[in-house]
Amino acid sequence: MYHYSPSQVRKIRACERVWYFDKVLGVERPETEAMRAGRAIHAELEAWVRSGIVPSIPAAREASRTVPRDPALVPELAVAEILSERVALIGAIDLLDLRDPTHPIVTDYKTLGDWRYMLAPYALALDVQMCSYAYAVLEQLPSADACTIRHLYIKRTGVRAVPPRLVQTVISRAHVARQRIAALKTMRRGDALRVLPALENVPATGDPDECVRYAGCWYWERCKPVKHSILPPDSARRPEGAEYATIDTVSPEVRATLLKTQKDRAEYEATAAEFRATIARLTSAHVQK
Repeated sequence: MYHYSPSQVRKIRACERVWYFDKVLGVERPETEAMRAGRAIHAELEAWVRSGIVPSIPAAREASRTVPRDPALVPELAVAEILSERVALIGAIDLLDLRDPTHPIVTDYKTLGDWRYMLAPYALALDVQMCSYAYAVLEQLPSADACTIRHLYIKRTGVRAVPPRLVQTVISRAHVARQRIAALKTMRRGDALRVLPALENVPATGDPDECVRYAGCWYWERCKPVKHSILPPDSARRPEGAEYATIDTVSPEVRATLLKTQKDRAEYEATAAEFRATIARLTSAHVQK
């Protein structure tokens, strides 16, 4: 089996070629200082919620003041869902709050260098990552009709740590279901892209701004010499002259990457079972109170 994550869905929508570089060709990008800082802050906040260890990084310590500790709060909860015989959807919820199982709260930590990159509440309600996590949680809580989703923005730069900023909104079960249909459509598009024989067959983004966003695309130098047609990211049409291949007919380079990213179904099923068990345990504890 192979998997998708919400970030992959977002990437396919933004630029199919970037996703093809990352997940099919397996091109490795160097880790940036921002990525290292974000991972460290996430780890310290997880340790704070799980064990009460006070963060040593000033930005994480400042953020911990707004993150409570409670047995009904679960940090870094792995999510997995079997979508078909060969595809799974995976992810990890930074913080799940089940103090009220009739209205769960899903929080994701976002580290940034500038507040202007924060999402507005209406954009947060359409975020594929948060909607995917809300769907997974609501599926286990039939008594809940809605879910609060939150981005806790933590500024990782500056001379001194500043208080984090919170953006949140409430989304209904019906809204989550509609976003789920859209996400599945994008994943089906990924299935078609996954077995295209070469980069030349993959359409470039329909939004030229994606090529220069955030200081420019990492793959620009490799991408721009390749002749291609410009198609919308979710287009179901084949690029001109392209034939969809199978894993047996793609190039050895692509085949090796595809095989490397596949895992045994049991791994995904174990993660999914642990996710369901965690929510059931916390819900049961709430009822007993």
